[in-house]
Amino acid sequence: MFVIRVSGSRRDPVPPARTTPFTPACYFRWNRLGTLSAVARDDIERLHDELEDVFSALWHAPRFASHRGGFRPRIDVYRTAEPNELRIVADLAGVDPADVRIAIHELALVIAGQRRRPKTESRPSYHLMEIEYGPFERRVALPAPVDPKKASATYERGLLTIVLPVTTVPPRRARISIQVRTIA
Repeated sequence: MFVIRVSGSRRDPVPPARTTPFTPACYFRWNRLGTLSAVARDDIERLHDELEDVFSALWHAPRFASHRGGFRPRIDVYRTAEPNELRIVADLAGVDPADVRIAIHELALVIAGQRRRPKTESRPSYHLMEIEYGPFERRVALPAPVDPKKASATYERGLLTIVLPVTTVPPRRARISIQVRTIA
């Protein structure tokens, strides 16, 4: 059984125990049975973020009239046990491998490049425009030190796969580029 005590009332003045704001680990709500149940803080924060996104999208201009954010490739990062390496897979559909630059700087991987709009003979009249074009740059924090000299990158069917062997030696403070190899 939990007892909730309200401090600072007239009958029982209690000085505050903290000088910093209190952030609860969870919130409480009344359920249908009339009892108190806990709601996780992560769920509340996720709901808050989703509602902010919905309401901010309502006040923006239509897609053709507003500023477009540009191309931002999706990335997966995972670690394999045998061999011990990090694998980064980036969705770069429509990007020429010659336009992609990959570099490792300290404990960060940088993937940069550009997705160019296809050239047409005449000026098109768009009915729907969802594909993003333009320059991009993604920085990925690496969870472990890697050996950039043994790194490799392959580009196949629109997916860029970067393999970084994990090492126990911390990396030097140098910027190292990785060449992209295309698989037909």
